[in-house]
Amino acid sequence: MNRIIPCLFGLGLALVGLPAAEAAESAAPAPAKPDRGAFVVAAKVGGVAPFNGLDPFLVGVAELGYVAPWMRRSFSLLVDVGYTVPSTSGTESDPRVEGGSYAWTLTHKQLVIAPTVNYRFTSLGRFVPYVGIGPRIYLVENVTEGRAGQAVIAETHEQSTEVGVFAPLGAQLALGPGFLLGELLFEWGPLDHVATGESHSAGGTLQLGYRMEI
Repeated sequence: MNRIIPCLFGLGLALVGLPAAEAAESAAPAPAKPDRGAFVVAAKVGGVAPFNGLDPFLVGVAELGYVAPWMRRSFSLLVDVGYTVPSTSGTESDPRVEGGSYAWTLTHKQLVIAPTVNYRFTSLGRFVPYVGIGPRIYLVENVTEGRAGQAVIAETHEQSTEVGVFAPLGAQLALGPGFLLGELLFEWGPLDHVATGESHSAGGTLQLGYRMEI
């Protein structure tokens, strides 16, 4: 009898503690899923101050890319595709034409493909500065037209593909489901056409946009 009572007491304690143990096990947090990075989609618009004699102009940019999970998402690989059509005009003296001078207009159609690797300072939370570097591929068509007095100078077209380099410096701030971004970039590329002579596409661009990381 003396042995039966402790056994029954111990069995009762075990039965009472069993649901509590099961509840504690079910309440334990699930293991965290591994970070697989994020895909990036963005739209940007910018104002360009060229260093080659063209007038300032606007550019529209679409961006796709991927943020790698390493080092708290510090690295991203992005590809920007931008299109713009800046122009400039002037007059030149030439005794061979009527009136001794002619007026000209140069339209510079430019499609740019720009892959870049960015380093992101992600330790600041919602505010993420970044810096990058990459090649810049220019698909260019120059259209030149002019007039000497009443005579029209025939329109000419020149096309080329050039490769340059650029470096963006920017920051993004969490806003809504994505990020509001501002970006300052400097670019340089060669440009050697008959109409322009040996020139370049150097300039500085200030861009604003919105970026989603999915």
